[in-house]
Amino acid sequence: MESKKTLIVAIVVIALVGAGIYYVYGGNLSGSQNGTMQISAADAGLTGVTAVYITFSNISVHSNTSGWQNITLKPVTINIFGVSMSNPSFLNSITLKAGKYTQFRFYITDVRAVISGVNISIPMKAPFAFLTHPINITAGSTVHLVIDFNLQTDLQLTPGQNMFTPNIGTVSVS
Repeated sequence: MESKKTLIVAIVVIALVGAGIYYVYGGNLSGSQNGTMQISAADAGLTGVTAVYITFSNISVHSNTSGWQNITLKPVTINIFGVSMSNPSFLNSITLKAGKYTQFRFYITDVRAVISGVNISIPMKAPFAFLTHPINITAGSTVHLVIDFNLQTDLQLTPGQNMFTPNIGTVSVS
């Protein structure tokens, strides 16, 4: 009879420890405390331009607890011309440690525009677009981030002096 009581107590203790581990890790028994951020880009149209291709090479994210973290991407080229916040071009999906991120750098290696049927390379004023916006990544979840460039102000088209200034205007986080 005494061994049955000991066995029942041991089973209850094991069940409580298991429930505690499940609670701490949110059901993710591998212990991973990562979440996902899916990033897309958008912009409105610009008269005389039929496409604007931007090549992104990496992203840096900043949190107050771990500082800057660089995430190298396989270079991704997207056409941001004429896509909206409700229908953006997908850029990439990255895995981040759970936490609050407050600053982002989206590194750009190439900008090309199609103007009157001619594909031209556009020099950049800066090598990255900078975003200051708090985003919370929770373990096991996915956050959708849409960054919106404003070609009306970012893309200066002056004969012989074309320039792209990578500024992020509107941001959507869901």
